[in-house]
Amino acid sequence: MTLLLRKQLAEKSGRARNAGGAADGGGSEESVGGLEKSVVDRVQGLRSAGLNDQRQLRRMIVEAALKQELGMQVANDAEFNQVVDLVLDEIEGDEDMLNLIKSILDN
Repeated sequence: MTLLLRKQLAEKSGRARNAGGAADGGGSEESVGGLEKSVVDRVQGLRSAGLNDQRQLRRMIVEAALKQELGMQVANDAEFNQVVDLVLDEIEGDEDMLNLIKSILDN
């Protein structure tokens, strides 16, 4: 999922990947697999706690993927939440990406 998000962001923005993400190795297969497991576990926990708002769960997935890709230091940046919302809006406007997110939520 992270690789698809990165590709979509690059296409939409036309900018090169943030250098901060490269330091974390966010694109490696191992870290992507770890991200997916972490996200699935968190989604299951939130659902068990009674959270069933699909948009909020999708946002959590996007936020986790962006933190993994860009590095945890960006999570405290005031603009990070705006970026998460923009990426989520783009994903929700793209049927293939939305189906990918839904498949994660269905696990």
